[in-house]
Amino acid sequence: MASPHRPAAAGWLLLCVIGLWTAELFGAHAGETSRPNTHFIFTADHGAPLPFAKGSLYDAGIRVPLITAWPGRLKAGSLSDAMVCWPDFFPTFIELASGEVPVGPDGKSFAGILPGTTTQRPDPPFQSVPSL
Repeated sequence: MASPHRPAAAGWLLLCVIGLWTAELFGAHAGETSRPNTHFIFTADHGAPLPFAKGSLYDAGIRVPLITAWPGRLKAGSLSDAMVCWPDFFPTFIELASGEVPVGPDGKSFAGILPGTTTQRPDPPFQSVPSL
């Protein structure tokens, strides 16, 4: 019989691996303190389309991890409860690269949320799920 703790243990293991990857990426193992031009972003999908999960408006259907690290630019250990969505990445990356965000894409930049300059998107994200 499978342990009921198995999914939680797998989640914690994934977080540990992400922490190790981030430390290696930023040279923490070599005693370096930062790589200011490297912005690490980790996110994931919702997983399988299980009941009350992917494709639903329950927590498991609308919440996915978003972990970001940018030494020298983002405060380590900071948290945000801002709601962003995948289409927001395109305009965010353009803004972070000092580019001009084109008019018309569905997403809104969350570049101001990352350092804590703002706490929310300019307007709430909109999700459309076609009926089956």
